[in-house]
Amino acid sequence: CKVDEFSASAAGALALSGREQGVVVTMGTGTAFLWAEQNGTVRHLCGSGIGGGTLGGLCHKLVGMERFGQIKKLAESGNLDHVDLTMKDITVHSAPTLDPDMTAANFGDLAEDATPADLAAGVVNLVLQAIGTMTVLACQCCDSKTVVLTGSMTTLPQAVTNFQLFEKLYGIHYIIPENATFATAIGAGLYSLQKKPEA
Repeated sequence: CKVDEFSASAAGALALSGREQGVVVTMGTGTAFLWAEQNGTVRHLCGSGIGGGTLGGLCHKLVGMERFGQIKKLAESGNLDHVDLTMKDITVHSAPTLDPDMTAANFGDLAEDATPADLAAGVVNLVLQAIGTMTVLACQCCDSKTVVLTGSMTTLPQAVTNFQLFEKLYGIHYIIPENATFATAIGAGLYSLQKKPEA
């Protein structure tokens, strides 16, 4: 049973999240944005070259690490105040819709003494926020308020906090289902179970 990747990703994401429809985001080497419905409708909305490959490549150059597990562990102890420029850094009276801790410029306030952990945290933040911004646009395109996130980057501790901020700002409901890392494989398995035996 051969299944195209987008159909498998969509089926797996909806099955794991228990949703009938929504924007499905597969965060792999790059990132794909899909519209998916339980009836099998899948539409590729757009894609981005920003994803796990970006995370690995930038961290390889900046901190000498490219393995996901190493980067994940290092970034947890980083301090974004040594890397990013936030709204509270540039104004004391930001717009009501803007959180003071919201990033105004990724790597826009890079300290000379920023540690490898700070740099790794900055890269993680950059990648997740770029993906988050595109989810908002994808939702506007589909008139949806539901996003199902899948892929290995859902296991980053920063993923939850980043998407909670997007949820607060834009009223979008982000779901990271259990086993989100395996959504595409699970979707492919579901397709194989639905395949009718040949006569």
